[in-house]
Parts: sequence; C-alpha cells; structure tokens
Amino acid sequence: MKIKTHLIFCYILLASFFSCQDPSFTYKDPSRSLLDTYKSRMLIDSKKDYNIVYYDLTQSLPANYSKNGDVDYTDIIQKVLNEKSNVKFPNFPLLVNSKGLFLRSNSNLYFQPQSVVLAKPDNSPKEDIGSIKDWYDIIRIYNVENVIMYNPNIIGDRKKHIDNRGEWGAGIGIRNSKKVSVYNANIKNTWGEGLFIGSEDGGYCEEINIRDLRVDFARRNGVAVTSGKNIFLNNLLVTNTYGTNPMFGIDIEPSWHKDIIDNVNLKNVITFNNNNGGLYIVLFGFSTDDIKYRRNVNINIDNYFSDDYNYPFGFLTSKVKRKYEPTGTINVTNGNWKSLKDGFVDLQNDNKNVKLNIKNISTIDYKNTKRTLNKKNY
Repeated sequence: MKIKTHLIFCYILLASFFSCQDPSFTYKDPSRSLLDTYKSRMLIDSKKDYNIVYYDLTQSLPANYSKNGDVDYTDIIQKVLNEKSNVKFPNFPLLVNSKGLFLRSNSNLYFQPQSVVLAKPDNSPKEDIGSIKDWYDIIRIYNVENVIMYNPNIIGDRKKHIDNRGEWGAGIGIRNSKKVSVYNANIKNTWGEGLFIGSEDGGYCEEINIRDLRVDFARRNGVAVTSGKNIFLNNLLVTNTYGTNPMFGIDIEPSWHKDIIDNVNLKNVITFNNNNGGLYIVLFGFSTDDIKYRRNVNINIDNYFSDDYNYPFGFLTSKVKRKYEPTGTINVTNGNWKSLKDGFVDLQNDNKNVKLNIKNISTIDYKNTKRTLNKKNY
C-alpha cells in the first residue's frame, strides 16, 4: 500500500530525531493548577442540546443487561446508531469490541456523567469483521457530516491489548468528514492516538470543532491531525503520551502529498509529560514532484502551555529534497514553555518555504533561566 510505504520511510527519518527518548518513562498526574486552568476554560452550556429528544439506548439492550461494562453489546449499539439520529448513552459503561462504533450523518450523541465506552481487547481472526486492523478506532466518524457528540468518555485497551496490531487505532477517529463537533471529551489508555483527524486515502476533514478535550496515556500521539481544512481545537489538556513513536502530545503531520493542512487552529492548549515533545508540526509528507499537490500550510496556535519531557515545540521539514516543497505560515503566539533541554524549539526547517513565527512565549529551562521567545521567520 502506497501510504504505508511512505509512512515507513518517514518514520525511518524520524527515528534519528527521537533517539533521545527516555526508556524509563514515568507516568505523572498533572498539577492541580493545570487541571484548574483546563476546567476554568470549559464551556458550561455545551453539555447537550436540550431541544433534542434523545433515544435512550437502554431501551434496546436485553433484559437484565449488565451495568458493569463486562458484556459486549457492540452489535446492539451499532444497530441503534444506524437507525436513530439522536442517541443517549446509558449512565454506566458499555463494552465495545474492535469493530468500533460507526456514526451516521446528521446525528447527535449524548453521554451522561457515568457513560463510558470501554474498548474490549480481542484477537479476532483476520477474516472476521471485528479483527484488529492497523486502524481500529473506537468511535468512528467516517465519511459523514453534521455530527455532534456531547461528553464522550472513552477508555482504550492499551493495558490489556492483545498482540501488537492496531498501532493507529484512536479513541475517536474523524476521517473524511465535515461539520463535526465534539464537546467535553475524555479519552484515555488508547493503543494508538487519543483523537485522530484526517484521512489516509487522499481525502480530508473540514469544519471540525473540538472543544474541551482531555487525552491521557495515549500510546502513539495524544492528538493527531493529518489532513484537514478549517479545523478548530480549543481547550485541550494532553498528558502522558508514551509507548510507540512519535509520542507527541499533539502531532500535526500529513501522511503524504495528497493531504491538506489549511486553517488549522489551536487555542488554549496544555501539554504535560508527553515523552517526545509537546506540540510538533512535521511536514515530511508534503514533499512532492507533482506540482498539482504543492501545498500551502496555514496553522495558528495561541496560548500554549508546555511542560514536557523533551522539546515543547517542534517544526520539521523534509531532508529529502523534491521539486515542490510546502509553503505557508505557522503562527505561534502567547504561552509558557518549560523544558528539560537547553532549548525550546526542535527545528529542522530545511526548505525555509514555510515561515515559522513565534511571538510572546515565556520560557523557563532546566537551570531555571527565564526568557521570552519573540522571534519571527525561523
């Protein structure tokens, strides 16, 4: 498969950058002040749309259903999601196997305070529809539009995962979809990403709004954006990403030259104790010899706090020169970065066609030296 071949090549290149990863990663709880900051920014009025009549999913569960998250109800839940536009999840955990849950267009999902979707570790045969593929997102928003989720609470299977497949599985996977909003999401212990936005087949996502998202202990990346236009992520807390490279809190990284990164906006972001870095932009995939796929990148990051093991921020472009490299602008304004290194920006900007503007970033290094990053055009 072309994309997989390209990804393998990219990760060979990335390996040199990540050679400093700490093999003795230690999970850490974020401080009370970080949690309070995140909570203070949350929208109080986005818990659900009270004008919508939701179908209570428990009406479709069998008699004497379990409330302990120990019985697999995947097929029943999926049938409801296929037939009902507006669904209320029960106020207890539900177990879902590696088939995941596919959402339909023009739908609204509401999760109650104790609602949880638990990923079931399984090793179904490869020919079975429930098998763990490289991609096995738990909540799957694929090729749809007009979807809203309120308060999704998702717990992955990384602590009990069977075999080593499913590297790119996410808690919530949004692929080739538009007009999707997710409010007050809590995702933890995923085998791959916490949240994935993008495409792996030459498509892209558009008009995606993520507000109030907490991701903890994802194995690959906390949040990954590979292909999107008009993407808005506001109030994120991403912590303890560790397990398999890249291991960033947030990774904006096209997989190949057909992807799009246009008007991607992040505001009020906190990354803490993510192994290889806080927020990285990696544009290896945009190097191309085909002029029709020359990409213009537009990314805006405002009010970003980082306290991570390695660099708070990274910007990497390809060392393998092709005829057409990406152009565009990345703006990083306002924030506070801590670093265990004598540096704050992991910069491998070899083509200089994408301008990196950093302004008004307060920093403190491992020597407790304070300064302000206020530079333009790296």
